[in-house]
Amino acid sequence: MKKTTIESPLHYYERNPLIIIGFWLLAAALLYWVYDSIFNKNDLRDIHPLSFFSVVPASIVLFQALWFTVNPYALIYKDRFEVKRSIFDNKEWYFLDLKKIDELKKNGFSVVYNDDEAERIRLLGIRKSHLGNLYTKLSSSISDSLSARSKTLSKP
Repeated sequence: MKKTTIESPLHYYERNPLIIIGFWLLAAALLYWVYDSIFNKNDLRDIHPLSFFSVVPASIVLFQALWFTVNPYALIYKDRFEVKRSIFDNKEWYFLDLKKIDELKKNGFSVVYNDDEAERIRLLGIRKSHLGNLYTKLSSSISDSLSARSKTLSKP
């Protein structure tokens, strides 16, 4: 039996509470509309057939709201960082692959890979007070990774 260890993040950054509240309100409205259009009828012949198809978007929004509540927006580990925008859009970057971070703009920044290819990271939904702290921690982690790489390359 293989034992695995769970790596705990060094830093985590929260979501904007207005987005979480907005998704919960949207989920409540959609679920109420589904309940009202399917289960709150006197006769089954009054139910519109398309009402059953509205269950899928309502359940997706409900799970997205629950996921937003439980998961943080960004996590920084020892060797990588993750950005969890939604259920369908999670991405992680390893510090070993990155050369630098371009300047922080109001909705995100760009990371530059070792082959000088840039990728824009949009941070819509992160708490505004955490945006600057995330940028400074990432730039210091990338510079630490670069110095560790240069030390290993300079050894004979």
